[in-house]
Amino acid sequence: MTNMDKDDDRDRLSKLKAEERARTRRADALRNLAETRSDSLDNKVQTVRTIHHADNSLFVSAIARMMAKDK
Repeated sequence: MTNMDKDDDRDRLSKLKAEERARTRRADALRNLAETRSDSLDNKVQTVRTIHHADNSLFVSAIARMMAKDK
């Protein structure tokens, strides 16, 4: 492997790591938003809308969590 190939591999690895960190931060922020307790119905609806817009796969999970907290 030449130095150029090694540099390209390092650059690609760095980029992949940065993308994974960004995905993890985003997922953590959405999870924290879903787990935040709010007494206001308007805040709950806004939370669900935000999560639905940002990540459809979390939509059902967010509703289930909020409904369980109200019981």
